[in-house]
Amino acid sequence: MSKRGLLILAAAFVPAVMPAQDAPNDRVIKAIATRYEAPGCDIKTGHFKVSSAATYLKSAYENPDGPRRERLLRDADRVLREAVTENEQADNGALWYYQGRVNLMQGDLRGADSAFTKAERMLPECREEIKHFRQRAGTVLTNPAGEFAKADKSDSALALFRESLVIYREFPTAYYNMGILFTNAEQADSAAWYFTKAAELAAADPRFTELRNQATFNVAALHQRANRHEEAVATLRRYVEWVPGDVEARKALAVSLRATGKADEAQALDKDLLASGAASGTLTSSDLMSLGVNFFNEKKYAEAAEAFQKVADMAPYDRYAWFNLANSHLALKDGPKLVLVGKKLVELEPLNEDHIKLLGEGYRLNKQQDELIATVTGLIGMPTSIAVDNFSRTKGGAKLEGVATGRQAQSAGGKDLPAKAVTVHIHFLDNGGKVVASKDLEIHALEPLGKHPFVVEAEGEGIVAYRYEVKK
Repeated sequence: MSKRGLLILAAAFVPAVMPAQDAPNDRVIKAIATRYEAPGCDIKTGHFKVSSAATYLKSAYENPDGPRRERLLRDADRVLREAVTENEQADNGALWYYQGRVNLMQGDLRGADSAFTKAERMLPECREEIKHFRQRAGTVLTNPAGEFAKADKSDSALALFRESLVIYREFPTAYYNMGILFTNAEQADSAAWYFTKAAELAAADPRFTELRNQATFNVAALHQRANRHEEAVATLRRYVEWVPGDVEARKALAVSLRATGKADEAQALDKDLLASGAASGTLTSSDLMSLGVNFFNEKKYAEAAEAFQKVADMAPYDRYAWFNLANSHLALKDGPKLVLVGKKLVELEPLNEDHIKLLGEGYRLNKQQDELIATVTGLIGMPTSIAVDNFSRTKGGAKLEGVATGRQAQSAGGKDLPAKAVTVHIHFLDNGGKVVASKDLEIHALEPLGKHPFVVEAEGEGIVAYRYEVKK
């Protein structure tokens, strides 16, 4: 027989006794001792000592005087213990019902939990009423625990949440909040356990559907962060069934599907997301950009082009969208579309070598020799190239950062041309393309490979993009 079996067998021959209690919980005492509630379920005391305990309990409620109330509760506890040890009442469900209520009045959560557990087993008709007492005691602790959590007093919050779970373990909010606290403390395994428990309990009560969903998503996020993608996939599949319109969840599911070698399923999910998102308008430009990058990396260039085109439609001056769209058309060998996009890129950044080369590739695919020669000649004769490293919005404006690099310019006949200073006129734009502010960037004559880092800042509300032109 296993050790577990031996312990169970031995317990059957030991008279049931109440566990030693922790320090009395004052919050519970104050909340429970407000008014007496007669048993709502049909309870037969079955023994005069149990009846005496019930009377002591009622009298304790009716006597607000502290010392007298404590004495009455001690008397109730004493006669109940005697009924177990001297009068063979360990199988009397009413005894455990009253023992639980007495323990709650004393602030003894562990004693109350132990007694109520026995009463629930022996008096199934009283389970709902016992649940009521458990819930009252638990809520008294979860509410201040939540306040501690909001005040960033995590240790105090966790202590109260743990106490609440001693007496009432069916309230999903306590588990959920503990999951948040453990997440913030970077204890991912503990956080996942509490979120999982919260989701399980919330699933049984329609009032907590939203909490069930969020807890489930959080579990998936923790699994994904820990590279436990198989578990993340299983959890996210369940979540997406409940909340099919959650774009972030579907994107996360696609990530974990790819990480587990299910690229075809991830692509199908992305295609569906692209189609449904386009129809409903629920996808942001960032969502569409991510989808496009996924498609491009998996050589689904037509789908990538569709996604990047949607980004460009939403943000007409997003150079990343146009650049990625151009590369998608290049991969598809679609010369006409590549020329259209290449022209847009050169219009935005006329000194960007990559943009000029993409336009040239479009002309080459179209067999437009004259245009190709003119583009290559312009590139060869360009004395300076500009690479923008960062464009960021600032409080009340925007900032453009990059590097100008000198090039060895040549004439159409192949003759080296001297270095030449360049003035760039930068326009800062709003979402509709309207110029909000303009700045000049002076670049001195740079020798080949010479560098000129720059930072240009502009003031104005609503700046989201830029374009520039070279002053003649």
